[in-house]
Amino acid sequence: MNTTIHPIEPATGERLRIPSLTQWPVSRPAPRSTVPSSPGSSLARRRGQRIARLTAGLLSSLALLAAVAIFLAIGVGPHIFGYRPVTMLSGSMTPTIRPGDMVIDTPEPLAAIKVGQILTFHTPTASGYVDSHRVTHVRRLPNGTVLIRTKGDANASEDPWHAQLHGHTAWRVRVVVWHLGYLINLLRGSVLHALLLWILPVLLVGWLLAGIWRSPASGEASPS
Repeated sequence: MNTTIHPIEPATGERLRIPSLTQWPVSRPAPRSTVPSSPGSSLARRRGQRIARLTAGLLSSLALLAAVAIFLAIGVGPHIFGYRPVTMLSGSMTPTIRPGDMVIDTPEPLAAIKVGQILTFHTPTASGYVDSHRVTHVRRLPNGTVLIRTKGDANASEDPWHAQLHGHTAWRVRVVVWHLGYLINLLRGSVLHALLLWILPVLLVGWLLAGIWRSPASGEASPS
């Protein structure tokens, strides 16, 4: 028995038409709106980076120059020009010399020592520590020995001793540099010494490498 299949027709007598796949509407994502970066903003960003690098380089150069100047003034200058730097530890000479200040001493002939000068000398004590006090009395013995009485500007009374000056000269305070003694003592510390010797060079090399990596590629076109 043969069976014939006819397409289903609507009641109106028309054949049912099936639209092809290309006739169905296909939804596409809306194009993403992109805002092109303006050449002005890119140029300003590069200019800011260049200024930051120049500023960092200038600050590092100034710090290096300051370190070299301090080293020359403290380590080399005394051997060439004959002065002596001393750090004030106590407040006995406040406000003339405060704790942490550095005084620069120069040789003064014993014949020129007089009342009112500030001398740096070894105190006649068991420890013989070095102090810088103002001269209140000078006594010269027939054998040439010079004895002085001294007093700190912040003290109510004179020092309880007669200090003897030996040799032909004494050390007289000429210049007071505020707070420089604290910096020198800090630089002499073991922790900062290790920092300057090991950690700081590593950080400097890392900073230089980071600057090289951040620099634009050689083939990148520079803005006109």
